[in-house]
Amino acid sequence: MQKPADAQDAEDYTESDDEGADAYRKGGYHPVTVGEVYNGRYQVIAKLGWGHFSTVWLCQDMTYSRFVAMKVQKSAPHYTEAAYDEIELLAESAKRGGLPEWEATQKGNLAHLFPTQPFTGVVQLIDYFEHLGPNGKHVCMVFETMGPNVLALIKRYNFKGIPLEIVRKVATHTLIGLDYLHRICGIIHTDLKPENVLVGCPRGVPVNKQGVPLIGNINPALVAAKRDPMTVQALAQGNAKDPKKTDKKKKKKKKGDGEGEDG
Repeated sequence: MQKPADAQDAEDYTESDDEGADAYRKGGYHPVTVGEVYNGRYQVIAKLGWGHFSTVWLCQDMTYSRFVAMKVQKSAPHYTEAAYDEIELLAESAKRGGLPEWEATQKGNLAHLFPTQPFTGVVQLIDYFEHLGPNGKHVCMVFETMGPNVLALIKRYNFKGIPLEIVRKVATHTLIGLDYLHRICGIIHTDLKPENVLVGCPRGVPVNKQGVPLIGNINPALVAAKRDPMTVQALAQGNAKDPKKTDKKKKKKKKGDGEGEDG
């Protein structure tokens, strides 16, 4: 993926939760508002994240009644060029998932490592289009919804280490994605880092970086618990002691994305 020469954009991730108002200018971000409909199809529900290249939004696909993630790229020419480079790579990876060579891999000796089939470990591009706004023309990419990135997962455990079972699963799915890109698609991922590895949405429900659901009835106690990993751990221990409750281990998929939620 191409990186612009601008020093301000040398890194595509920052610790801040807000992209700031300064970049909402000509060549910069597009001002997206909850409730707006893009391309006559995608209604904005909530903000998922941002990076130096783009902002990312949870949307309702009104054509197919499903949730999607819409990435709205900055409008300067080098960001537009980077967006179309990304689209080209994602389109290439999308059309190779049914090749006999990959089918054989999924059904071979390592079939037990795949969380589901078919599975490539690469995020799926659903649609793309251009949107003209006050700051210029923005390329918009629509993806399947994913959960938080691995950096958010690391933070959820206060940088003290993710449970080994989760580490094994994330590492396995990441390697599957890299194998698919390299061996099947002939693509080398040149920017592999925690920010660019996303976990799947728990039970298919879109969540924010704290793991709080973005749709449906949200329990305030859950919001508080999700912000404090120690509280989550205490709740989990309490549930384990309750004979009426069973311990259900969640399966989390990993998918590699060229820039993930951080554009």
